[in-house]
Amino acid sequence: PSSHSSLAPRKHERRVGQRLKFILKCLSVMAVYALLSETARRHSEQNYNPYEKPRDVELWSGEKKTRPENNGAIKQKVDTVEIAIAYCHADLSWMAQGVLHQIPSTVANIKITVLSKCGHEQHVPKFHRMDSRVAEADFNVVPLANVGGCDYAYAHYLNHYIGDNTKKRNVEESSVILFIKDTPRIRNKLHMTYHERYRSIRDMIQIAFYYGFSCGAKLNCDVSPFHDTATLYDFRKESYVRVSEVVEKGASRDNVIQPGFNTANYANLRDFHLRALNWTFPKEDGLTEGCYGGTFAVSASRIMELSHDPRVRRAMRMLEDHLQRNATTTIEEHFAERTWAGLFAYPLSLEHMHVVQGMGKTVIKDVGQLLGALRGDKYEMCSKFQLYKIYCRRRWCSLWSK
Repeated sequence: PSSHSSLAPRKHERRVGQRLKFILKCLSVMAVYALLSETARRHSEQNYNPYEKPRDVELWSGEKKTRPENNGAIKQKVDTVEIAIAYCHADLSWMAQGVLHQIPSTVANIKITVLSKCGHEQHVPKFHRMDSRVAEADFNVVPLANVGGCDYAYAHYLNHYIGDNTKKRNVEESSVILFIKDTPRIRNKLHMTYHERYRSIRDMIQIAFYYGFSCGAKLNCDVSPFHDTATLYDFRKESYVRVSEVVEKGASRDNVIQPGFNTANYANLRDFHLRALNWTFPKEDGLTEGCYGGTFAVSASRIMELSHDPRVRRAMRMLEDHLQRNATTTIEEHFAERTWAGLFAYPLSLEHMHVVQGMGKTVIKDVGQLLGALRGDKYEMCSKFQLYKIYCRRRWCSLWSK
């Protein structure tokens, strides 16, 4: 009798759980149906096919941008991919499948530079044994001071790359450089709002090759990487605690006092550009591309093209210098993160800028999250499938698979 009496409550709990699960599924179906119905209605009013992406969506998302008139005739295919890895202590074995195997087979050469910031050079795997396209001579580990986050590592690499290639001719025309952090490029490592996922390595290479620059993180379909420059320039921050410190050490992000965070008392991003770099975004009264997450790609030809501009060249050197400040985390790192895309991406043409501005409905005003980015109407900017993915990021949608 005791065994039967103990089983009864369990059966009741299972029945209740099954009923709740069924109710949640029904609610999910109803909500998705409502979203898709509204999308279809709005698209039909504009004579759009609701199953297709809206017109100019690749321009809106930064995947098809203003292209220099002279680069189409020169560039045929990517021959060399160079990878700059900002490394501290993460296990880099994930890069075999996560990066190297994603590089198209048509790429003949892969060069890897590990920018080691935490003294763990002995743990760096032998990448030339992972992929035959990596020659042993093209695999290097460079010890650096643990300052300035990944941005200092990237700035150091860029300045040395320019110095090493200044006298070479045409070596960079078929090359793309990937800038990547040491942590796996998976969804649960993308700790940023408004972001959908990491962009594939293949897409990063192709976009950067044809358009000069590509961000490694892909935004939600209703958010554009293009920012209102004046609003972006008002970016400022009082303190910051790294996600790794929150996860690994249980650090708090609330009411943090960091005396060394902003020793130069920069008022905002504009103040940093003027005082520290003596440089400004090309389109101060228009739109500027932004990129977050510490992963992006740049064509080598774009880097070398910019290196011939004395003002830009000086800004690159000064960026590296200012990122060397010895502190746990600094405001200069956040300014640098918001500088890379505006520095390397070709500015939008006037025609393209007007198209993107016309697609945006609002400008994000949240100082801590993508300040200045344009945001459109998700029902107009997103396909049905994209809307479903946005909806299914909610926790209770996962009940479908349980």
